[in-house]
Amino acid sequence: MATKKSSGGSARGNQNQGLLPWLGIAVLKDESFAGLQDLYDFPDGLYVSHVIENSPAYLADIRRGDIITAVNGEPVRLHQSLSSILAQHEPGDQLTLDIFRRSDKQTYAIKVYLKEAND
Repeated sequence: MATKKSSGGSARGNQNQGLLPWLGIAVLKDESFAGLQDLYDFPDGLYVSHVIENSPAYLADIRRGDIITAVNGEPVRLHQSLSSILAQHEPGDQLTLDIFRRSDKQTYAIKVYLKEAND
């Protein structure tokens, strides 16, 4: 069963109105990540704390510890900015995530297809 959005449809008004796009990650709270940034000199973004197996993020090789710095070229700094970007899309859409991978200090553009969120 699909999860319903709490208010309104997507910005594009699609035929799947009411379906919630899903990436399959959890990110650290903004204040928790700020502490890590101070310690490790990480770039601004969202710290991926968990990736759900077989999710769109998992299939795109997003890893725990990656930092999402932009989505479709839009910088993301707060958890709410990722949520609002996802709310503008629908399941099946492709997003490009700019990922900073701390293991090799490189930034990657990773393409992800959104999936419908299930209960």
